[in-house]
Amino acid sequence: ACRHVATEVTFNGDTKRRRFSPSATVGTVAQWARRKFRLDPAAAAEYVLQITGTTEQPRSDKHLGELVKAGNCSLSLEFVKEITHQG
Repeated sequence: ACRHVATEVTFNGDTKRRRFSPSATVGTVAQWARRKFRLDPAAAAEYVLQITGTTEQPRSDKHLGELVKAGNCSLSLEFVKEITHQG
């Protein structure tokens, strides 16, 4: 089990890094990243975190410890525009 999860978030080619507790949620990381990238709250609502290199967008209540692979205590995420399906 990881004591910390080395997390990096990329947005518009810029990357911010921070270590979080494995019990921190994806929502906590998103809030931190929105502040770090100085996203306007209205615009920030359109973006979600996605695991880099995948199409997986973990729910905001998902714990970082659940997302890291065994033996790997780092996580790479990126802000992507949320795709809202027109119904």
